Amino acid sequence: MLKIQIQHLFHMKKSGEKRYKIEYFRVAQRDVIKIPNELKPIIARAIHEKLGTRPEVFGKPLKSILYPLWSLRVKNWRVVFLLKKGVVQIWAILPRSTIYKEVQKRKKL
Repeated sequence: MLKIQIQHLFHMKKSGEKRYKIEYFRVAQRDVIKIPNELKPIIARAIHEKLGTRPEVFGKPLKSILYPLWSLRVKNWRVVFLLKKGVVQIWAILPRSTIYKEVQKRKKL
């Protein structure tokens, strides 16, 4: 029973499972530079393992003005993305304290 719960929580990729293509908007590529070095591998792994396989499970849909964007929590940082057919478009990777205001600005552009 515990093994099933752990597999469900940390969902390992099974052969034949759908993979989502990950795309980074140019401004999100600049966000990567701001990530502390000790968090870069953690965030990169979360993006590729979670968003690359099951973004609708690991992400949270945003509401109101930020709809139809989604958010992935990684420690005190957030990855905001748009989910399209087979593609995850990364819009921003920033600390939780600033990301939602910044994404509102970016969405207006």
